[in-house]
Amino acid sequence: MANLAFRLGKASEIKSLAPVIAAALNRGINITIISGPSPHTLFPKQKEQNPLRENIKFPGSEKARFLHYQSNAELPLLLTRHNVTNLITLNFPPVTFGEYLPAISRDRHLFCLQATGDFLHMPPSLIAHVHRMLMYSELMTNTYLTAYPTLPVSDRAKFIAVGNPVYDILPSLDPDYIRHKYNLPSQRNIILLASANPHVNWWRHYVFSNPNRLKAAVNCVRANHTRLAYDAITSPRYISLIKTIKNWCQKNNALLVIKSKLKHKDPNYVRDAADFIIGDENGWYPLRFLELAAIAKLTISFNYSTSMFDAIAAGSPSLQIGIKDPTDPEKPELNPFISDSYSQNPNVCLVTDHRQLPQLLSNRPLSSFRLDVISRSKLLHNYFGFTDNHPPTSANTILDIVMK
Repeated sequence: MANLAFRLGKASEIKSLAPVIAAALNRGINITIISGPSPHTLFPKQKEQNPLRENIKFPGSEKARFLHYQSNAELPLLLTRHNVTNLITLNFPPVTFGEYLPAISRDRHLFCLQATGDFLHMPPSLIAHVHRMLMYSELMTNTYLTAYPTLPVSDRAKFIAVGNPVYDILPSLDPDYIRHKYNLPSQRNIILLASANPHVNWWRHYVFSNPNRLKAAVNCVRANHTRLAYDAITSPRYISLIKTIKNWCQKNNALLVIKSKLKHKDPNYVRDAADFIIGDENGWYPLRFLELAAIAKLTISFNYSTSMFDAIAAGSPSLQIGIKDPTDPEKPELNPFISDSYSQNPNVCLVTDHRQLPQLLSNRPLSSFRLDVISRSKLLHNYFGFTDNHPPTSANTILDIVMK
């Protein structure tokens, strides 16, 4: 009989794996969650991300067995000792298993589940050690195969479309329950904002997120980016975008709910603008942004965040704000969700430059943001292989493949 295990490198990865684990437990399958390396100290500044039992809670998690390993060298023996025959992991870079990948995959089947757009960073050399690549859709499969055209035929055959298990919960989302869960008023319109990461690079931290225009300009000069000093003074920065969005919410008699992430460490002006701010603390699954998007009249996010897809899947129109970083321009070839006719469709998602946001909102009421039913259905089918008429059953599809 197959013994099934799931590998976690950080606690937040449970967002993608929890639906499959829950489905396995419902089938009476004994499962093991294996985390590492060094799970107790992996994230010293974000202890909530350490992949430990106390950080991994979802319906049914108490039934799972948890094992840890300190180094990749320990993992093959750990898997053998516990008779693991099938191991599911998210797409991974070479460093995840290192030189021990051949030993890990030699005596068991290794299944790799797509996690957002990061799968494009997985080198083709790793596919040889994977039994099946579990992809969201045929479109995602073709995106990878196009990016790596020399992939051997035997490895190309390993790709199979299974959908995104995160969305299996969509048919059961209850707006009344969600509002009760997050203590949100029942009669008020909600505008949901996914906060930006202010610390992703130098420009974001010292210029874009700096609340003081003069200090932002001085930072440019000190860093030998004198040409950016004028832009730092004249262009909208994070604080002004937040104020613009907040004022627009008030104008439209809507509450501003901000969904944050642990790694963002939001500036005070972000937290102060929120009517409600909701983080990831003590709850990676169900996906909180997905739940909140199900009750939002509009969702707003930055730089082609995949939260756009969560919003559209949950039935909310989406506004994407492109933060145009003059020191580190976006590289579309590294993100399959950027330059595509489906995601660049104003019937499901409106995209604007952060410099144009104040003008855009000044001319549009909340009621003007709508989600076209046909366009939404095409997007969900192409990216995730489901529609409202054929609801997602990704977790069970994955288990059928893994356990046969």
